[in-house]
Amino acid sequence: DGEVFYTDNQGPWNGSSSLKHLKPGSFQGNPTGNKSFEIAARKGISTGALKQRPAEPRSGSRIVTERDTVAEFVPPAVVLPHGILGQSPTGLTFDRTGKFGPFSNQLFVAEQTFSLLQRVFLEKVNGVWQGAAFHFLSGFGSGNIAILMTPDGVLYTGGSDRGWGAKGGKPFATRGSVKALLR
Repeated sequence: DGEVFYTDNQGPWNGSSSLKHLKPGSFQGNPTGNKSFEIAARKGISTGALKQRPAEPRSGSRIVTERDTVAEFVPPAVVLPHGILGQSPTGLTFDRTGKFGPFSNQLFVAEQTFSLLQRVFLEKVNGVWQGAAFHFLSGFGSGNIAILMTPDGVLYTGGSDRGWGAKGGKPFATRGSVKALLR
């Protein structure tokens, strides 16, 4: 539908990883990103729909407290509880094929550390995206990074354990497809 989503790892202002809707002019919950506003302005880089720097959350506080003070803040569409639904979400793909079983129009999120895939159902309520995530498939040989849904309804992943390791334990992705694993 022309919307853009991305995954974000946990950090100082985000207690768990999440799937976020990237809305033009929005603040995504990481105040250190505000520093980029001035850098972009000095270099003549467009800041898009955001005409001025978002309000600065109070240092030492948490986004759950400060979000009411930042009008541009867009809450995560889905929070992926740390250690339960993973801790390093990576690539994502959307099933528009109608050929992937009952999961048409749902999103799939790769997970690097735990070597698995999550399935995400999204809906827009009062102009804000929200949803729920479900464990979908585990047992991959390496951490999933890239993910692709082909037009014929086959879901592929590509992975590695480089950087900080992965539950699968292999330094490379193994051959196969989710379609074959689901049969």
